[in-house]
Parts: sequence; C-alpha cells; structure tokens
Amino acid sequence: MDFKLNNWFFDFEKAKAESKKMRKPILLQFHRDNCSGCRTLYSLTYQDAEVASELFNWFIPLHIDILKDQ
Repeated sequence: MDFKLNNWFFDFEKAKAESKKMRKPILLQFHRDNCSGCRTLYSLTYQDAEVASELFNWFIPLHIDILKDQ
C-alpha cells in the first residue's frame, strides 16, 4: 500500500478548527485495522490523482481509528 496519510488530520478538534477557518466541511474516514473497505480506499480510491485533488480542495480530511480513538 502506497497510500500515505500526509495532510490528513487525526484530531477532531484541530480538524474542526481548520474546517471553520477554511470554510470547508470535514470528510471523516473511519479506519479499522484489517478492514477490507479501508484497504480498497487506500489502494484504489485515494491513489487516484483526481480523487486526491478533489478531496483536498473541497474537504478537511479527518482520519479516525474506530478502536483506538473512541
């Protein structure tokens, strides 16, 4: 998997502050280890240059581990 979580937020409060500052909605990516849907997003969807461009232009991306960050 080549996907890197560079430029993603990992803290909800920081993402919320950036969202207000930039006037963009938060795109929340829930993650769980060994999740097949997550692997598909990382290996196919987020690797697409157009998807990445749209994601960062229109949203504040927030990555939350559903088991660690409850």
